[in-house]
Amino acid sequence: MILGIETSSAKLSVAISHDFEILASILVNRTNIHDELLVPSMHQVTEYAGISIKDVEAVAVSCGPGSFTGLRIGMAAAKGFAFAGNIPLLAIPTFDAMAYRISCRMMLPDDTHLLIAFDARRQDVYAALYQLRSSGPLCILPAFAASLDEIGQKVNDTVWLAGNGASKLIAAYPKKFHIIPEQEAVHHAESVALLGEIYLSEGKIADTASCEPFYIRDFQTTQPKHP
Repeated sequence: MILGIETSSAKLSVAISHDFEILASILVNRTNIHDELLVPSMHQVTEYAGISIKDVEAVAVSCGPGSFTGLRIGMAAAKGFAFAGNIPLLAIPTFDAMAYRISCRMMLPDDTHLLIAFDARRQDVYAALYQLRSSGPLCILPAFAASLDEIGQKVNDTVWLAGNGASKLIAAYPKKFHIIPEQEAVHHAESVALLGEIYLSEGKIADTASCEPFYIRDFQTTQPKHP
């Protein structure tokens, strides 16, 4: 049994998977509720799955990039759960989880290129490029930060595009991309849990004590307009 946690975006989701089947999942589409609802949702999803919290064999968490605050909350909860249960912690890259979800849910041809892009403010995005295959997505360009111009130079062929940075790229390069439907490009703990099963089988276990979210860039605070 794998508990999946996804808090990298405004949405909160948790899921339980076993033998590559989702037993139960919860998705909450509200902002600023990760700290309030994450732990109760973790307990609730095990009840929905009909298991005890002690039946969970490992916890998989989306480790970034994404929302600074959301990632910190998710990682802290996952590490606490792993420590308390003395079970493995599996750190799943956010882009990998979305690419995995899209490859499972959409019948795109093999060798299709998929660009995951997150809004990094101003004219920048966080992105990663994948090649979709029957065995799962292959990461060609791991997560990086770039301007829209740099993305245009890196991506030569027409590719499929997903993520909340899609609108910026479509506006800049309307003929370069095909859009993945929004309902398929969702940050969801289901794909985090399913990838967690693969990570566990391959021995890709994070060090619970030292594991930290992957932000790409350091967090920067700004002076409030109205102190």
